[in-house]
Amino acid sequence: MVGMEPSNILARLVVNDARLIRKAFKAASSLIDEAPVKISDEGFSIRALDLAEVSMIDMVISKEAFETFEFSKPIKANIRLSDVLNLLKFEAKSEKLEMVFKEDKVTFRVTNEFTRIFTIPIFFSEDKDLPLPKVSLGNSFETKVSTIKHLLESGKHISDCISISVENNAVLLSAKGEISEYQVMLTVEEGNLINPVLKEASRASYDLKRLSSIVSSLLFSENVRVEFDTDFPLKMTQSIEEAPNSTVTFFIAPRMEKD
Repeated sequence: MVGMEPSNILARLVVNDARLIRKAFKAASSLIDEAPVKISDEGFSIRALDLAEVSMIDMVISKEAFETFEFSKPIKANIRLSDVLNLLKFEAKSEKLEMVFKEDKVTFRVTNEFTRIFTIPIFFSEDKDLPLPKVSLGNSFETKVSTIKHLLESGKHISDCISISVENNAVLLSAKGEISEYQVMLTVEEGNLINPVLKEASRASYDLKRLSSIVSSLLFSENVRVEFDTDFPLKMTQSIEEAPNSTVTFFIAPRMEKD
């Protein structure tokens, strides 16, 4: 934490690759319209539930990811994501981004061949941090994001939910309708099931549309870590490659299957 002048500046953050922050806001927008951005000793973080309280995002970008990370005291500022994403568009990797938080607004300054500046309103919250789900999940594995996207794209024509199950040391991802079924099998032998810890006969189902929205925002690396258990929430975690000690995690409540 560093003191700043003028005194009406509450926080000032500078990152060398502006796309990192756009991807962070893009990930949050998969669940929520307004993001409670927290700036503290832990870094730049967002933790929020969707309106239906079915899914949650927990994202932390460490201070080490920023060239400058200054704040007068920890703050939580609510930012309307559409305002940012409509204006924060980048083509080049070398664009630098400065964010300056004041009492009622945040100013974004993007610098490359020329400087672009825009300011949007914010409001501050004194709400306590949401607790993370306290669940112990018996299955975990890593796979490519593109593999899950393939299933979701094909499965949306068949069902409104997908099931994840463990059978014979393989993970089956499936969408099942009244007359059709589509499956993707993940195995260690084929190289698409990485670091598995599996519990036979585990099975859970999740909303396909909600899951598709989340998976489409997993832009930080090639792989995703998946954890689940029978009729328990699904947990998906992705490392943020551009930032040390930084991750984005999603939780999705299960759908109870009808007999």
